[in-house]
Amino acid sequence: MTTGTAGEPAGAPGRVVIVGASAAGLAAAETLRRSGHTGTITLIGDEATAPYDRPPLAKEILRGAWTPDRLPLRTEAETVLVAVGSRPNTEWLTGSGLALDDGLVCDEFCAAAPGVYGAGDVARWHNPLFDTSMRVEHRTNATEQGMAAARNLLGARRPFAPVPYFWSDQYDMKIRAYGYLRGHDEVRIVEGSLADRKFTAVYRFGDRLTGVLAVGMPPRRIRGWQQAIAARTPWRDALSNPPSVPEGAAA
Repeated sequence: MTTGTAGEPAGAPGRVVIVGASAAGLAAAETLRRSGHTGTITLIGDEATAPYDRPPLAKEILRGAWTPDRLPLRTEAETVLVAVGSRPNTEWLTGSGLALDDGLVCDEFCAAAPGVYGAGDVARWHNPLFDTSMRVEHRTNATEQGMAAARNLLGARRPFAPVPYFWSDQYDMKIRAYGYLRGHDEVRIVEGSLADRKFTAVYRFGDRLTGVLAVGMPPRRIRGWQQAIAARTPWRDALSNPPSVPEGAAA
């Protein structure tokens, strides 16, 4: 799909080609337009139909929040099991000169090379908040990174430094996590217990708080930990003065 108008300001990137028409690609295209880009945008996907916003099928349909008629499936069947896995599709970039390492290697601005930006599941970028390279396979990150890449393409030059987040429902158990939980030096239960299957655990790398994982806990009880991670709070300070629970939060 290609859209565009005349009158692009001098020095603007002109024509923009976005390869990938899922969450990151659509977010990038929308952000370019909302940020004032009037040049041509070409959005390339692997389906014959026009790009469309994909709903969170696995979490909304399968957990019963939506009825099946909310999403016309393209398969005639009484029951559909989605178990396709996830991997960065970079084979087509082999030999392009771009760095590939379990994804498209990007800097803190989501740039893989001059004029080339990556976003979504395929992008392995340097997150300056944690001073490490990461590739995140979550829809929230894909959308936010697509927007960040689009703004930087237009010259914003703002590092993309989010606190990664995901949630999952496992039967009657809700799991939420913020931060970077891989390669940690220590994990500690600060509320609840594993035996009760209801707890909050915090993660340390070096001398910093870098992650929090909550199982069966109300969301408001871990938001303070998210803010502490974003603030680069030292581990000792986080444990000696843990984030307060907002008034009215469930126990």
